Amino acid sequence: MKVVFQAETSECALACLAMVADHYGAEISVAEMRRRFFVSSKGTTLSSLIRYAEALHLLARPLRVDLEHLGELGTPAILHWNMDHFVVLESIGRNGLVIVDPALGRRKVSFAEASKAFTGVALAIEKTPAFAPEKAARARTLASIGLELDARAKSRLGMALLLAAAIEIIVLCHPLYTQLVIDHALAASDHALLVTLLLGFALLLMTRVLLSFLRDWMVLKLSIGLRYQWGSSVFWKLLKLPVDYFQKRHTGDIMSRFQSLDMIQQSISHGVIGAALDLILLVFALSVMLVYSPRLTAVIAAMAAVYGLYRWLAFYPLQRANRERIVFSARESSYFLETLRAIVPIKLANKMSDRRVQWQQYYSQVLRRDATTQTMMMAFEGAETLLKTLPSLVVMFIGAGMVQERSISIGMLIAFGIYADTLTTRLSSLIAAVTQFRLLALHAERVSDITLERSEEEKGGGMPVDGRVGAADLELNEISYRYGDSEPWIVRNVDLRIRAGEFVALIGPSGAGKSTLAKIILGLIRPSTGTVKYDGMPIDTIGLEAFRNEVACVLQDDQLLAGTIADNIAFFDEHIDFGRVVDCATAAAIHADIVAMPLGYRTLVGDMGSALSGGQKQRVLLARALYKSPRILVLDEATSHLDPATEASINRFLVGLGTTRIVIAHRAETQRLADRLLLLENGALRELSVLPGHSGEAAVAAANA
Repeated sequence: MKVVFQAETSECALACLAMVADHYGAEISVAEMRRRFFVSSKGTTLSSLIRYAEALHLLARPLRVDLEHLGELGTPAILHWNMDHFVVLESIGRNGLVIVDPALGRRKVSFAEASKAFTGVALAIEKTPAFAPEKAARARTLASIGLELDARAKSRLGMALLLAAAIEIIVLCHPLYTQLVIDHALAASDHALLVTLLLGFALLLMTRVLLSFLRDWMVLKLSIGLRYQWGSSVFWKLLKLPVDYFQKRHTGDIMSRFQSLDMIQQSISHGVIGAALDLILLVFALSVMLVYSPRLTAVIAAMAAVYGLYRWLAFYPLQRANRERIVFSARESSYFLETLRAIVPIKLANKMSDRRVQWQQYYSQVLRRDATTQTMMMAFEGAETLLKTLPSLVVMFIGAGMVQERSISIGMLIAFGIYADTLTTRLSSLIAAVTQFRLLALHAERVSDITLERSEEEKGGGMPVDGRVGAADLELNEISYRYGDSEPWIVRNVDLRIRAGEFVALIGPSGAGKSTLAKIILGLIRPSTGTVKYDGMPIDTIGLEAFRNEVACVLQDDQLLAGTIADNIAFFDEHIDFGRVVDCATAAAIHADIVAMPLGYRTLVGDMGSALSGGQKQRVLLARALYKSPRILVLDEATSHLDPATEASINRFLVGLGTTRIVIAHRAETQRLADRLLLLENGALRELSVLPGHSGEAAVAAANA
């Protein structure tokens, strides 16, 4: 069974189903499964998994089964594991189970370990008569995952190959120097020939040094160029991905995927050149050795074949250890970053010791995989040492007899030994390079999760709206949204028209979906059905980039970036309008606080605004939104940390603002100032009648009376 790995934390069920489908002949990638089935970040229920299987024309039967009766279950089957995970049962042996974990790969699990992890819930899956095999396009080349060599990189790679080839030709001449000195110069006592050989090969040595410098310089330029080109391309692609991509993955995992670029780049800039030359020199050395002595060459070839077989058999354990190391390292990094971000509540709850213990467990898993891979590399080095030394001993033993038989000369034996050493060295290097190239599939697969994901703009158009001024209309037509196929509707069939310049307050109980609706309006979340229109045009037609130039917002989870207060208000504009920065800060009631600081607007905000209070941070965020001069302004509890007097001052400014305003607010003071009051409850949106001077709570009570 082909192993299919999950990319998101919540898609283990999709990966398991893809593996079962592949077992029956349908090659479906996780990315394709993700496009066919909308899975919530909360995970997949068993009923949803059954429904997905039916969509693939697979018959799925849920079963409650004890571990001792698991053998009666057909394979492959999907097992519920550790209460929050799915794995595929591949086979059952005398000592345990063989499972395919979409997070870690194929594993052997003892019955004792399985009894702790298996919940007793299994899904037996069989194909139906309607099931049809299908082939999936697989990413096999760098170009297919968005990594290409441009003309300059190809030129540098070609030049480095030519220089390296010239160097190796010189290296191959060195055994001839030994043979000529022993068999001709010494045998004939020809001092002049000895001097000529010395000067000639010394010149070749100096040429080799010069060419080596040029080759290394060319490889350095190639390496830096690829790192910049690929790094910039993948980072830009990452920035253009939809928000839910980041919400469904841990930060450490995304970082790990991005860092896989370095492994690919190093293999291309260094490994390709070395492997190509190793192969050429290996063939050349083997040809020369056959000319010298087929019998000795057969001995070397036999030993080299044994070494190659050993490395081939050891590849899959090495690949598994490397994959597990990558996964656990990403998990440890995510936990580490999460701890740093939540250091204040961790300290206040006295949970530092608990976090330390959990981090140590994650870190120890990384170190154990490091130890496994290092142990295997030590074994490889030992085998490589044997490959290089044992043939020399055997060649010298057999060769000495051949010299006595006058089959070869002493110089030929020494030259053959040098060529044999070249062959074994190049062979071990080539096998290591091939192993590294095969391991690159791990890194290519991880990078492809970024490069092959659909960008936001790929879902939209690109009609410019520049030049329009003043407030804008906003319209929602039949908007519905839920987080997954098995999740309840957050909003359902919402129709709304907000006229230009209106001040609309959106209210509702906590968790009703107000923030989700705001993100749909802003284009951060794509609705399951329906259309958002801006000035009469769907935002898909306008394009998200053009649309977002027209709107601004303050959301609950907004963050400041490292820099000065002025930088953050202007959102790091290249040419900051400082007068406008001050005006926006004044409107947001933060100007007085800023000028009271020793550095004023040049005050650093710290990491994500940590140097400011919660209220100061909110007002800087509001000033940032105002600096943009938006035609539509969306505020999600933007003044929740402010005192009543400051909030009233900001609300008075917002009332006089000519832009279209959509404000999510629980406070009555803000609700009273709105032109319209909208209640979102149980997925439905309705407008409330508000008497002058009355709050939303009163309107809700009156509507429900």
